[in-house]
Amino acid sequence: MVYMAADNDRALSGLFVIDELEAAGTNPEVQVLVQAEYNPTQLSLHGCTASCFNRPNFNTFRYRLTGAQPNVTGPNGSATDIGNRDMTSPAQLTEFVTWAKQTAPAERYILVLWNHGGGYTGLLQDETSAGSGLMSLGGLRTALASTGTLDIIDFDMCLMGAYETLHGIRDVAKYAVFSEEVVPGAGNPYDTWLKAVQERASSDPATVAAALVDAFDASYQ
Repeated sequence: MVYMAADNDRALSGLFVIDELEAAGTNPEVQVLVQAEYNPTQLSLHGCTASCFNRPNFNTFRYRLTGAQPNVTGPNGSATDIGNRDMTSPAQLTEFVTWAKQTAPAERYILVLWNHGGGYTGLLQDETSAGSGLMSLGGLRTALASTGTLDIIDFDMCLMGAYETLHGIRDVAKYAVFSEEVVPGAGNPYDTWLKAVQERASSDPATVAAALVDAFDASYQ
């Protein structure tokens, strides 16, 4: 489950995440579901409209990767427009995780939180809906408290590798993948990242979490 809050100055980097996931190919044992939103102002600086990511507008959308459609920038298949959502809202994250679990029931779950991280000050930014405000760590805990325990939360963002983060998710997730320091703008290498998951579809969460760290490290050597 990839929760991609790109309605901010990371919008351009976010354009490539879905394409990287699709480049990994498909495995029936590993389903991938995305909720994403991009910032129109930031993308306009690069001459991009919504057509740059194969969408008719800048509304939030949900997309399940199938691998069955021609390759384009952005979703290769059909995506669902859900209007403009506040990606910093705990209720919105709850809704996404609940939808993803109902859409693709699984034995194990990974949640990727993609965007800015500020450690104990919070995470995720949605400029259109919430300005400079972030979701608090308490809000993150609230969001996930009713969705069932996750096996891994991967914080694809800066500064989340801290005690405060672990305390906040202590009984909503089994493992966390995160960085104490700032990370490069490209973030996770989602092609090799997803292949690492696909190759370990029957492995325990600790093994998969370690493989995600290794994939990140190898991509920046």
